[in-house]
Amino acid sequence: MDVATFAISHPEFAQTDQGYVQAKLIEAAVRMGGPAVYVWGSFATSGQPLAFADVAQGYYACHLLACSPYGTETRMNPATTRSTYLDTFEELASCVGGGVVVAASGFPGPFWPGGLIGGMGWY
Repeated sequence: MDVATFAISHPEFAQTDQGYVQAKLIEAAVRMGGPAVYVWGSFATSGQPLAFADVAQGYYACHLLACSPYGTETRMNPATTRSTYLDTFEELASCVGGGVVVAASGFPGPFWPGGLIGGMGWY
């Protein structure tokens, strides 16, 4: 998402410095795992309609802006770092999330055959 599209989609930030908005858009994309596209899908390129990833990036950038010292008026509760934008981002994230993921490190644990409890020590 570019700054101009962001300003149209989120007019409450239209008066925010464009360089600052761009920095938060980049930060949001990085935090979403960019440039990898295996979770959110591809971001739209210039001239394409917004993709799902762009919409999520916009809301995450809004959250980052709202939680910055410049964004206290857009927070739901100024005493917290939770914003309405984060709620929307998390709703979007639930659409692409696959639930709980278990990953193995490849190293045997204590209950692995031949592990410490098996009496053979580590491989």
